[in-house]
Amino acid sequence: MLHKIFCIPLVIVLLAGLPALALSATPQALQGAVVITSSQAADLHENGARFFDLRTADLFARGHIPGAVRMPYKEKSGQTPDFDPARDRFGIMKLPAQRSTSLVFYAEDADAWPAYKAAAIAVMAGYEKVHWLREGFQAWSGQGLSVAR
Repeated sequence: MLHKIFCIPLVIVLLAGLPALALSATPQALQGAVVITSSQAADLHENGARFFDLRTADLFARGHIPGAVRMPYKEKSGQTPDFDPARDRFGIMKLPAQRSTSLVFYAEDADAWPAYKAAAIAVMAGYEKVHWLREGFQAWSGQGLSVAR
């Protein structure tokens, strides 16, 4: 009987924590940037936009959007829209000097924060045409679009 008294509250506490775990997906929007679909990304690709892949080296080697530059993002800040960019490491020097260049940032999927954060930092740095492929490489490859290896 004592076992049941302690187990039930423990189960309730554990279940109450599940919604917090489900909040790992990135936001639906990013102020100053355009959230795009894989079809829109394909149009931008065709028109010369610069693509930046924020995934791991291993995932990049398995396949990436043709012409994309792998851009490591060392994440130490929280996975929240109000993250502290000073706590993270991001190779902003790899971005083109021309602030009017169309930039597209992507990671694996909508749960991957580095692409969101990189796009946000680009906006903060004054880039004018920042695009975020929120659904990531999975959406691109899932539509059968061209993949480089």
